[in-house]
Amino acid sequence: MVDFRYHLVSLVSVFMALAIGVILGAGPLQNSIGTTLSSQVESLRKSRDEARTEADTANNALSENEKQLDSAGTQLVGGTLKDRRVAIVALPGVEDSDLKAAEDKVSKAGATVAGTVTLADSYAATSANPYRNTLARSLAQYVGEKSDADPHVVVASGVGRLLFMGSSDPNMTVIRDALTAKDNQMIQIQGDVEGGVQAVVVVTPKKMEIDKSAATPAAETKSVSNGYVKMVKTLSSKGPTVTVGEGTSSTSLLAKVREAKGAGSTVDSLDTVAGRINVAIAVASEIKGSHVHLGQGDGAQAVIGTRVDAPATPTQAPEPASGPTSEEG
Repeated sequence: MVDFRYHLVSLVSVFMALAIGVILGAGPLQNSIGTTLSSQVESLRKSRDEARTEADTANNALSENEKQLDSAGTQLVGGTLKDRRVAIVALPGVEDSDLKAAEDKVSKAGATVAGTVTLADSYAATSANPYRNTLARSLAQYVGEKSDADPHVVVASGVGRLLFMGSSDPNMTVIRDALTAKDNQMIQIQGDVEGGVQAVVVVTPKKMEIDKSAATPAAETKSVSNGYVKMVKTLSSKGPTVTVGEGTSSTSLLAKVREAKGAGSTVDSLDTVAGRINVAIAVASEIKGSHVHLGQGDGAQAVIGTRVDAPATPTQAPEPASGPTSEEG
């Protein structure tokens, strides 16, 4: 058994060690420790300031490079789309900054952004299948599709005819009224599309929005994605179509459009200066009859495309659909 003397000796040892530490810290070692710590703090502060300066320099250089690239890009595409009319199709979830980015160099290339068609949240949702099926059956004859055609294709054909043909389509009114019906609105139209356009730019969101109440989100995502791909392919069959977006991921909607055959041109990295330049280049390429895939994502042919001058003569609008016109009923 440990006796009292052992405890006493232990306590005395502890207090002696503390006393020695205090004496040394306040005496001979005080200056040495203080100097070392001050030196280390000063060194860290200097390293921090140097890193901050280097970061600021790098950011300034990057900003300057982007300004120069932006200026060069405007010169690169200048006049390539002069007197062209272009429409924007915005998918659900697209932000205003994405729309402005899509329009930026297209406008500076000389084109007029005639209007914007915004798709309703329910446009490709499975919850809207019953109404979409009914709408397709009644609309098919006015858009040149068979009565048993895929509903997504029929609705997209209607959008395509509104944009590419405008008022030259005798069925424009019935198509527009069907797609913009207040109780079951599929699209919202802003601007003047009655004059028709020579190209359409489809803007995809950073993250695709789906019905959060869907029983199986994964299945809903796949279904909605397929619906949008069908829409793009249908638009591309009607006239020059370019799909753009920020995403470079292989799982993005833009990537799925890029993988699909017959879906026109694509541009990724829309949030960069190069991406905005590529939109104008891709539109001009489409008007001239060539499909291009530009950007930094998988499947891109080049980081920045080369100058393409669109033809001076507007592309020919599609022929009106066979079948009854809205006047004939």
